[in-house]
Amino acid sequence: MTSFRQGVTMFEKTANLIAKNIMEHSSANAEDFEVHVFGAQQGLVILLNIITFVVIGLLVGVFWQIVIFACAYISLRVYTGGYHASTPVRCYIMSTVMILFFALLMRFVVVEPYAVVSLLALCGLAICFAAPIDNENKRLDSDEKRVYKRRAVIIGAAQITIALVCLWLGFNIVVSGIFWAVSSVTILMGVAAVTEID
Repeated sequence: MTSFRQGVTMFEKTANLIAKNIMEHSSANAEDFEVHVFGAQQGLVILLNIITFVVIGLLVGVFWQIVIFACAYISLRVYTGGYHASTPVRCYIMSTVMILFFALLMRFVVVEPYAVVSLLALCGLAICFAAPIDNENKRLDSDEKRVYKRRAVIIGAAQITIALVCLWLGFNIVVSGIFWAVSSVTILMGVAAVTEID
């Protein structure tokens, strides 16, 4: 528990140091400091997530699947919305657990082709009708929802199409990465929707 708190403190100190550096070397107003801190935290989370993706992919033996998963997940998740952790540190911890979970699924679970097609179709419908979903940690206004929906549908449809073509061609590594990415995004949408109802 102590090491976790030290890690959180180090994370916050690093974000503050980056923000201070930006403030010193730019014409930003003092009022913008918190904005820069938040941006630094987000940047650190993204960097840590990329490193974590690579390390877990190598350790579990699904490096290329994880690379494809990351590309599909990040590009789609931005626009579908869904559950968001309340702090960058919690976001990183939850992302790490999720990445490990899906890496293990890619390594040890074989999904039959008919199941891939059926589940991707369901995920596609969920994205078309429900995306984007915001929550208390990330609210969207009406204009953002309209733009995000269009982009989520386009990106989701493109990814699902690529996965189905690769399934037909036998490129299973690509299918695995996209299938689990689209599934994870849909799950996070569902979690956010249920949380909002509660």
